[in-house]
Amino acid sequence: MNTMNFSTAIFFNEPEINYISQHNLWDFLDEKLNWITAHAPIAKIYLETHRGGKYVSKETLIRMKDLCKKNNIETAGGITLTTTPTNHDSDLFTTYCYSNPKDLEDIKAIVRYTAELFDSYVIDDFFFTHCKCELCIKGKKDLSWAEYRTQLLKKVSEEVVIKESKAVNPNVQVIIKYPNWYDEYQQSGYNLEMGSTLFDGIYTGTETRDPLHTQQNLQRYSSYFTMRYLENTRPNGNMGGWFDTLDCSYNLNSVAEQAYLTLLSKAKEATIYSLGTLIREDLISVPVLGYVFEHVDRLMPMLGSPIGVATYKPFHSSSENYLHGSLGMLGIPLEPTPYFPMEANTLFLTASAACDKHIISKLKDYLKGKHTLILTSGFVKAMAQKGLDELIDIKVTDSKISSNHFGVGWYSCAYNHYATSPEPITFPILEFATNDTQNTIAALTNNKSYPILLQTNYHNSQVYVLNIPDEYGSLEKLPQDVLNYIRKLCLKDFKLEVNGPAPFSVFLYDNETIILYNFTDHVGEYSLIIDNNCCKLQDLDSNSFITGDMVNSKNTFNFKINSHRFKVLKIVSN
Repeated sequence: MNTMNFSTAIFFNEPEINYISQHNLWDFLDEKLNWITAHAPIAKIYLETHRGGKYVSKETLIRMKDLCKKNNIETAGGITLTTTPTNHDSDLFTTYCYSNPKDLEDIKAIVRYTAELFDSYVIDDFFFTHCKCELCIKGKKDLSWAEYRTQLLKKVSEEVVIKESKAVNPNVQVIIKYPNWYDEYQQSGYNLEMGSTLFDGIYTGTETRDPLHTQQNLQRYSSYFTMRYLENTRPNGNMGGWFDTLDCSYNLNSVAEQAYLTLLSKAKEATIYSLGTLIREDLISVPVLGYVFEHVDRLMPMLGSPIGVATYKPFHSSSENYLHGSLGMLGIPLEPTPYFPMEANTLFLTASAACDKHIISKLKDYLKGKHTLILTSGFVKAMAQKGLDELIDIKVTDSKISSNHFGVGWYSCAYNHYATSPEPITFPILEFATNDTQNTIAALTNNKSYPILLQTNYHNSQVYVLNIPDEYGSLEKLPQDVLNYIRKLCLKDFKLEVNGPAPFSVFLYDNETIILYNFTDHVGEYSLIIDNNCCKLQDLDSNSFITGDMVNSKNTFNFKINSHRFKVLKIVSN
């Protein structure tokens, strides 16, 4: 039982493999593999050769490969570049020091050993450094830690990892996995710009786990967003997405949703970490993932290529970290790229785009066309006194406002309608030039209104500034009327509107296919408004049709989506 439209894999780490070997649990493992593959289509197992300073013996790896072959499972290698733990808090993740010649010799031995045994292997996302030893401090000189580490690991990648691997096996494919913490790669040495071309392929960490109670607090949409970002970094070179079941026992939907969002990005492969964890405590996740894999395999041929609102995140950039995930949970479909998308009709920029030293000149050229530019308040603040005032007269102050009352859209000198959030939301206060700039959405207090969405123009284009609250999760608490207005602005190029309760996500494809994913804990009522009065919606899961109603010369489709479920809808002309 295998999927037809993507591959599936499990990672098996060194401690787990060695435990099986040391306790002679081969029959037990064979039994569990039979059970797993009966409930989920698994095509490959990545066998880790090294982790934490320990190897898996050649004999054990050969026996593992034979066992996998018996179960019709392919094998590939895996490496985790961590050294022996010393039980000191300062060790953090016990990564290697890439300034230390002894550590480099160890790494040479690890990659050569692995390349001799496998024709392809993936490096788990511990190929980074936080070392600040005397050697590193001396080597850094006047560089920032990000500059020093990205340069250092680029050199190690070329001259140690890749060179030594190819020396013993010229045909070996060396794949680097990039972590889910995409906004901070450069701080620990991940050089996405160079690494994405140096290695034979890249892999994407799509772990989001529990978005509330874990340290990273990554929103579920990040599983999709990070996949698309790395796919657009190296088109067709992103080999797949990697998620796990860690901290997911609170709700099996958390496992399913990581898998769904990884695959709905049109991933080539989905990898689960790890086999030992599944066997030891998460076997209940296997049938769930089996269902997800089979479900998406059936849907995949009906989905075109992913599209969305262009968002520019330059290489080696950070600020307003992981805001993209929160925006995606508002139903704003983002299509991220590390290359400035000059041809995009609408462009959405967060503060990370301010890391591009040439961003103002690029924006001036971009705004000569008839485009829509949406900036976050974080971007505006980051570009204060850096040339943005030539384009817009808007400033972000250090003062704050909290309100739960909002005005939306203009009506004469007031607002078109008013809405209330369940609790006050805190925003930075923006200052703007009246009549040069229009206050389109405002937070209202007893005697003043404060901007949430500002609109102005430059050259032939429209420029908007979206005020981002101090706590990104508060965005979901904005009234539906406010979110519907913001979403309508973002989706105008696609000639559709999507209305409904957040959190939910929208995934768009270039063949008129739309996915709406309800992440609320209750049934959600949604509406899809299309600028086409001669169409209907086909539910591709049930092969049924949804009929719309004509409202203001637009086709309006109303439907419900169950909690933590999604609809796959195709726009079909009558």
